[in-house]
Amino acid sequence: MKNILLIIFVVVVSNLSSQNFWESPAVIDEGKVAPRASFIPYESEYQLVKGQKWESPYVMSLNGLWKFAFAEKVKFCPNSFYETELDDSDWKSIQVPGNWEMQGFGVPVYTNNKYVFPCNPPYVNNEDLPTGIYRRWFDLPQTFEGREIYLYFGSIAGAATVYVNGQRVGYSKVSKTASEFNITKYLRKGKNLLVVQVLKWSDASYLEDQDFWRLAGLERDVMLISRPKVSIDDFFVVGDLDNLYKNGLFKADVTVCNFTPNIVKNYFVEISLLDKNNKKIFTQKSLVDNISAKGKVSVSFSTKVKNPLKWSAEYPNLYTFCVCLRNSFNEIIEISGCKTGFRKVEIKNKQLLLNGKPIIIKGVNVHEHHPVYGHYVDEETLLEDFRLWKQYNINAIRMSHYPQSPKVYELCDKYGIYVVDEANIEAHGLDRFDRRRHPSFNLDWEGQHIDRTLRMFERDKNHPSVITWSLGNESDFGPVYEKTYKILKKIDKAQRPVQFQRSFESEYTDIIAPMYIFADTIARYAQRKDIYRPMILCEYSHSMGNSTGGFQEYWDTIMKYPALQGGFIWDWVDQGIEAKDEQGRRYWAYGGDLGGHRWTHDENFCANGLVTPDRTVHPALNEVKKVYQDIWMESDDIESGKIILHNHALFTNLDAYDYRWKMFRNGILVQSESFNVTGEPGKSKLVSLNLPQREYGDNVEYFLIVEAIQKEDSELLKAGHVVAAEQFSFPKNRYFSKKKINGNLKVERSSNYVLFKNGDTEGRIRLSEGLIVDYTYKGKHILTEAPLPNFWRAPTDNDFGAKVPFLCNIWRTAGDTRQLKKIEVGEQEAEGIKVVAHFNLKYIVCLI
Repeated sequence: MKNILLIIFVVVVSNLSSQNFWESPAVIDEGKVAPRASFIPYESEYQLVKGQKWESPYVMSLNGLWKFAFAEKVKFCPNSFYETELDDSDWKSIQVPGNWEMQGFGVPVYTNNKYVFPCNPPYVNNEDLPTGIYRRWFDLPQTFEGREIYLYFGSIAGAATVYVNGQRVGYSKVSKTASEFNITKYLRKGKNLLVVQVLKWSDASYLEDQDFWRLAGLERDVMLISRPKVSIDDFFVVGDLDNLYKNGLFKADVTVCNFTPNIVKNYFVEISLLDKNNKKIFTQKSLVDNISAKGKVSVSFSTKVKNPLKWSAEYPNLYTFCVCLRNSFNEIIEISGCKTGFRKVEIKNKQLLLNGKPIIIKGVNVHEHHPVYGHYVDEETLLEDFRLWKQYNINAIRMSHYPQSPKVYELCDKYGIYVVDEANIEAHGLDRFDRRRHPSFNLDWEGQHIDRTLRMFERDKNHPSVITWSLGNESDFGPVYEKTYKILKKIDKAQRPVQFQRSFESEYTDIIAPMYIFADTIARYAQRKDIYRPMILCEYSHSMGNSTGGFQEYWDTIMKYPALQGGFIWDWVDQGIEAKDEQGRRYWAYGGDLGGHRWTHDENFCANGLVTPDRTVHPALNEVKKVYQDIWMESDDIESGKIILHNHALFTNLDAYDYRWKMFRNGILVQSESFNVTGEPGKSKLVSLNLPQREYGDNVEYFLIVEAIQKEDSELLKAGHVVAAEQFSFPKNRYFSKKKINGNLKVERSSNYVLFKNGDTEGRIRLSEGLIVDYTYKGKHILTEAPLPNFWRAPTDNDFGAKVPFLCNIWRTAGDTRQLKKIEVGEQEAEGIKVVAHFNLKYIVCLI
């Protein structure tokens, strides 16, 4: 069989020899290890529990400064750049991880969906193909001796060819998931040279047409991982629940590989599960025998765990899964593992359930973005994102539109954030393209779609925070997505739902996941009798500029219908790049800036987040916090101090929070008191507040603010943080009570004017035009010209995106083309005199 595969490979290569390897869609990669879960070998169980990978003696970081050469065209690359004898002493340095455009090499280009190169798949513009060459020397530590050595790249943005000590190791062209190579046979004692050539564009770029800055380079961690000759190759852990959602159903599959040239026997895999106090709640052991040379063997485990702590965004209870490989002498060969949690995700009665409860997704779409580093987001910024998500009641993120750093998933597990994990596939710029050449319909591209889907799944399969898989984003639906859908449904033993926006309502999506549709449209879906799947919007409430209006009304619709279960706002962070003008003032650069005007770009369309690039909060996020809060409040009889608290949490009682009310009279605090409330999740509670008496009168108003407050400090939230709040107005308020009008209004009417005077104020209305042409106070003219009817305002960013200035352009000058139809002058009364002008708007036709 191996000989047959070799022959096929040689034929493929020879057929492609007439074209560039980076323009060959049927070539997926070369020399890479098959995708697997993200895990690290540790020296002890203690190291595993801590989860600090850099402390493992079997991991060596290659992050830091590398030698770097940049060429604007691939043909300008230095000769023999991969050879050990090459003198690179005059090369510049570059920081890894990072994108080279953020470090002064090449130009960052932003585009939403238009390709930077001419659209002609699978070809790119080889006369505009930026290329970077990375070189780094390293010495292996003694702890690596006699072990298999893997070279791990967290993400390479671009088509990368890898060399070790002058020898070609392999090729990778998929970003955002790991590229891993076994480099054992290429290494030598002493110093070793690693070289990576990265081409910014390739045929794979047609599948990475996301709405983001087009950046290249080694953008995530680079490291060496050493594993024993007989080692843990992979594992799949599932913490499920029984049908009563009480007891845990734990399953684990562990694969062991043998790198030796001989059959090995009498190895044992021992697994254990540790609670938060590191107490083992169970241990199992299985014999792994007769592993063939260069072969693999898998063993399976299962057990029932009595009433474990459950995982959810509200209570992210985690356990540590430990897997230990022992030899026949019971010696520890390798220890690894991961965090896991018990939770069940399923669809029943047209609802997405978590642990038996219908979940409400209060989500945002998240791009990897840092204003200085580009697509590399440091841990400090990640933690700030999580802190803000918790502060502003966001419980879910959609990885838009690619798998993000493994650290993000670890933090989602730890802090409780639901994840829609999305394959790194978007061919938006090929919408309605010739199907004979479109990647969604062409068999030459099928392998890349499957590979990208599997790399997402295999890397992230063990994370309890991942509750849904997504096949990709904004690509024409074709046969490749039918295949990837079926593959995920077959291999995911956790049975998580799979979604794809452009599957629409076909059978190849478990969740209806539209984007940017009106509230009445989603209501019509929910009212249908034939539906059997929930609707969760993959994108909505486009938060660009002055935006996020009508948010409460939209959510009133969502909360009205069980089949509507929330959505993901577009999007979290403005993708601005930090820059300075000639005066040294900082600003956020967008598409077309920083030299990007030479390429196609979409200007400031990259700035549509709820926070700025440095995570400063936009005002719209406060609206989101209010609507996303789990506790909704309404008046039952506010004059009597009666309010209703609706607890929309799945698992949290109202008594988890402190409460207080604050009463204000004309904006000044009158009184504040604390109170207690208890109320089950999913239920409503009538609360009576002992409010002080109010003294109503003209120009007096009272408002009551009720707040739910964090009781104690957590890692991300401080005690006293306001979790939910509502403001109530009292019906007897008369702040805007009608005032009695006093004065001595004098009115004179001529054939073409109505003249009025009251004290120091006077003016004229010209009847032939229906306009106030003069208005003075104490002899001073207040008006420079007559006020005219105006039906236009300055367009917002979202208006431009929806082409409103073009579609509604007739209203821009509608007031200027008015025609006076008639004017009515009433009789003078105590309150004054009414003058009403009726206009026809030329070119405006109203259909009633």
